[in-house]
Amino acid sequence: MVALEGRIEKAKAKLDEARASESEHVNALQAGLEKLQNKLLDAQQQLNTVTAQPSTADDDSADAASSAIARAQARVAELASMSEEDKLRETVTSLKSRLEKARIKLREAEAERSEHVDSLRTAVEKLQVRLTEAEQQLAEYHP
Repeated sequence: MVALEGRIEKAKAKLDEARASESEHVNALQAGLEKLQNKLLDAQQQLNTVTAQPSTADDDSADAASSAIARAQARVAELASMSEEDKLRETVTSLKSRLEKARIKLREAEAERSEHVDSLRTAVEKLQVRLTEAEQQLAEYHP
């Protein structure tokens, strides 16, 4: 859901830019934004449905599931109260951590001459691009 919220914010910004410049793409951007908002609503409804359903698993897995759901709900509430800048900071921190872990896995795979080296290298490259973009967006808050 966090990813969807981020995509919605980007879509809103693009739509505002298109409206300001009287772009011919306003209708398409509006439709895309509505589609993303519907996806977010669906995800929230699914989460609510899952949390409302009684678990048929044994007590240990039910407790673990309840705990995970409670953490997810707390996280959603926390993110809702965060500013865009704080969300970006958190995204940058998360991406740095993920990138470092991916680099470690890539080095290990290269040392083992694993068949997964190419896919891990691609993953590292994509994470680096996402990190760079997030850092640039964060820098825009403090020019």
